[in-house]
Amino acid sequence: MGAVEHYLAGQFVSHPEHGPARVLGVQSATVAGERLDVLALALLSPNNAVVQIPLSKLVSVPLRSLSEPEARAQAIEQDRRQPTRRQLWGMFAERSRRKGSMVIAMRHR
Repeated sequence: MGAVEHYLAGQFVSHPEHGPARVLGVQSATVAGERLDVLALALLSPNNAVVQIPLSKLVSVPLRSLSEPEARAQAIEQDRRQPTRRQLWGMFAERSRRKGSMVIAMRHR
């Protein structure tokens, strides 16, 4: 997939870095004072973030279609198993504590 015509609003895709997402459609965005057309994706992660991919960069982002319900469910489950930032910091702190290193405490937002 690559051309914007292949993505329909409501279609499910898998982003290589962000995981499963639902296509919102083509939108206009202003970045650094310049208007860009972007493909907007609503991530299916707990934070409900939106990723905007400039149409000029769309060919370099390997989005995979998740049209089959089984593929969609598998991608969502795989994304859920990934550790969150808070869990990663906890694992880092625990490992450092075991080694006797000093860890700087960070307050989570």
